[in-house]
Order: sequence, then structure tokens, then C-alpha cells
Amino acid sequence: MKVTRMMRIVYVLAILFLGAQLTVAQRNDNMLLNMGEATSTVITRGRALLLDKFLVGDTSKVKEIETYLNTLSDENYSSFYSVEKWLIDYWTNDL
Repeated sequence: MKVTRMMRIVYVLAILFLGAQLTVAQRNDNMLLNMGEATSTVITRGRALLLDKFLVGDTSKVKEIETYLNTLSDENYSSFYSVEKWLIDYWTNDL
């Protein structure tokens, strides 16, 4: 099978186009990795850690985690429901 000059040009252009697409995709992935974690993810992980520390009885760590999670709360995010805040304070003797 004979490859014509036109077919070679099409192949080269296709390889260049696909290479450019891969470069853009990698740049977007790096940008997402460098953005850091979303607030909702930090709150979810913090709540899981708080539960683990609560179950082992480390009340000082529970209070520390609760304080940190409360700093993340704003008009868009809430770390705890008001009942949860009250119960954590009650269980850690911080009323």
C-alpha cells in the first residue's frame, strides 16, 4: 500500500492535534490538584475524625476538632446542626 504525501500530512496533523489535546487536559488536572480540598470535603472528613475521637473517649481532641470545624461554617456551609453542637458540648462537659 502506497502512502501519499497528503496522507502523511493528515497523519502528522492528527498527531499534533491529539498531542495538544493531551497537554491541555494535563494542565487542567494539575490546576484541580493545586486548588486544595473543597470546604465540604474538609467538613465531612473532620466530622468522621471527630466521631472516631469521640468513640475512643478523647474529649480534648473532640473539642479541638469541633472548634476547627466551627471556623469553617459560614453562610454557605454548616459544620453541625444546632442539636449536634449542643450534644457535643454536653458530652465533652463544655456547657
